[in-house]
Amino acid sequence: MSEASLYEMIDFNEDYYELLGLKREDLPSGMGMQDRQAVQRILQQAYREQIFKHHPDRGGEPETFKAVVRAHAVLSD
Repeated sequence: MSEASLYEMIDFNEDYYELLGLKREDLPSGMGMQDRQAVQRILQQAYREQIFKHHPDRGGEPETFKAVVRAHAVLSD
């Protein structure tokens, strides 16, 4: 995904961490490789939990599902 299209996708009024059921302060804040890998694992796990919870085929709301997908794309980049 190009930087321009990602920037257009970001809604600055949306709390993407909250959409994934996370608190920003609970994530490792270091810039080392281990911290970045830990953040990626935490984001992936939270994404999977929320995607199954909100998937339209499982009775979830389509707009919430799209917001969770968008949150994961923005935060994982």
